[in-house]
Amino acid sequence: MFIAKPVRDALAEALVERGFDAGRGNLFQRRSADGTSAISFVTDKWGGPPTRVRFTAHVGFLSNRLAAVFGQGALRVLAEDTVHWYRWVGYLGAGHERPEPTDDDFEPKDIMWHIPATRQAVMTEVIPALDGRALPALEAHSSDTALRDEWLEHEDPFLHRSTQASYLAVLVDALGPASVREDLMVWVREMADGGSSDAQLALAAIERDHARA
Repeated sequence: MFIAKPVRDALAEALVERGFDAGRGNLFQRRSADGTSAISFVTDKWGGPPTRVRFTAHVGFLSNRLAAVFGQGALRVLAEDTVHWYRWVGYLGAGHERPEPTDDDFEPKDIMWHIPATRQAVMTEVIPALDGRALPALEAHSSDTALRDEWLEHEDPFLHRSTQASYLAVLVDALGPASVREDLMVWVREMADGGSSDAQLALAAIERDHARA
């Protein structure tokens, strides 16, 4: 479902000022040398009056390097399987990140804006929340080095372990550090032998790169 035009126009205005394109539908993108950062707004099926809207936001980053290996195409819909790093704003806390997946006490915060369908409401209620929560988290994960560093230290709750390891293997092979490469490659080879298609794609890409060197 599309957001009401006054709300979408206000979001587009603010996001263009922050380096994003004017967007298509509810999806806005910002391209860099490493890939595409994106934010998408999702409405619910609330049956209230047309003078009010209810919606939330998701952010994600599509790495050019990883997309060339794992086959993700041009970004048209922001979802867990269309980008390499993905978060709903409710998973982004004060530190711009979800606590460790093993934290049993963690409860995502319900981020659902319920506002008048006006520019003023967007600028006073939505944009400050994006500036304080979603956009800093997106910026912090919008490069290959940032993803590598994140995945070296933390398990990603939105990725299967074999997928995360496969993505990481490609990034470590290209960017280092060499100190973790051997152990990581052993792990990915075991996953490939076990039938992981992501691990198989990662190994094939790494072997091609080494053959060209």
